[in-house]
Amino acid sequence: RGFLKRSTDQGVVTTKFNSKASHISAFCQCPDGKAIFIASSINGIQELDAETGKLSLQFEHQDGDVLSMICTPDNEYLFTAEGDTAIKKWLINTGVCLDT
Repeated sequence: RGFLKRSTDQGVVTTKFNSKASHISAFCQCPDGKAIFIASSINGIQELDAETGKLSLQFEHQDGDVLSMICTPDNEYLFTAEGDTAIKKWLINTGVCLDT
């Protein structure tokens, strides 16, 4: 469905996500730099290893488009803002929605 491609140009690391299945509606990286979160209409919310680009966790996201997302500074929670105006709180370790 997609992959991350990393390249270094003049000391700057660029990470590029290529997806054939759907567009990316939101993206964020945890403050510790170890995980990347991508939301798309077909794949829902996915956690990827920032170094390898491999899927670490598929979140239990059921419906609605994710318009924005942010990780908490302690890398424990992910908050998403959805197209239906819902704001959801997710536990990063499990991918479970804790609160809407």
